[in-house]
Amino acid sequence: MIHTPTIPSHFKHGEHIIIKVSDPFGNIILFKLYPDVPLKILCIYFANRVGIDDSDLRIYLRGRQIEWNDTPRRLKWTNNDIFQIVCALFG
Repeated sequence: MIHTPTIPSHFKHGEHIIIKVSDPFGNIILFKLYPDVPLKILCIYFANRVGIDDSDLRIYLRGRQIEWNDTPRRLKWTNNDIFQIVCALFG
């Protein structure tokens, strides 16, 4: 099911960063992200864009899994960082 998250009004919207997200097929998708918005929002938008369920996604940066409640500001992300989002496999 496709749903659009709402970003709470208390987040600062004046600044943003552009990040590159690599999907499991090697495609790169650009996203504009506000520094204080939780990464769960990114996962929901990414899942909607590629047509998969967001609960099956994990975010990795340089091989390290990133938590959904983290924010770009807390992780010190910068413009044009490249992230990998993968689908979780359950056996």
